[in-house]
Amino acid sequence: MIYIGFFGHDTGDGGQEVNGAMTLPIILVWFIYFVLSEIIFSATLGHQLFELEVRQTDGSKIYFTQAIKRRFLDPIDIFIWGIPAIIAIKNTDKNQRLGDLWAETVIMKIVDKKTNVKVN
Repeated sequence: MIYIGFFGHDTGDGGQEVNGAMTLPIILVWFIYFVLSEIIFSATLGHQLFELEVRQTDGSKIYFTQAIKRRFLDPIDIFIWGIPAIIAIKNTDKNQRLGDLWAETVIMKIVDKKTNVKVN
């Protein structure tokens, strides 16, 4: 919203928008924050605050394609106040949302690398 406020142009009906090349910074920030942080750190900042990691269903680190798949389904997962994600989470053994099911990933508590014990 701040970016659009500074770099957007008026739509004529009281709104603002960005078009063309001006949308690239928004996509780049989305890609860095969600996709790259999940590949490099196994978590976004929000996951890290709650001591969670994104992992493959076998517990290993995720790949680039899995991170993209997870995030590609975000619009469906958050559609209608997140109801599709809530339904998926409540009805899967590993509490996975639709993006996690497609990417074969799961959100889990961070494991202490030295002791191999879940952090409480």
